Amino acid sequence: MTDSGVIASVGTTGDSYDNALAEMVNGLYKSEVIHYLKQNWTGVNDVELATLEWVDWFNKTRLHSTIG
Repeated sequence: MTDSGVIASVGTTGDSYDNALAEMVNGLYKSEVIHYLKQNWTGVNDVELATLEWVDWFNKTRLHSTIG
């Protein structure tokens, strides 16, 4: 990167990809949980439970496009 005159903003090489992945998952969470279900909640406990259920589904149940 020094050959081209580009200066890294923060962190080490590869962080931009890690950040992009985190932003993608955060965006999915916001659209699939927060914006879609917020009218059904009565308090913080409802948000926490919905978050736990979504994370469980995201990690264990959802279909991954690479494996069909």
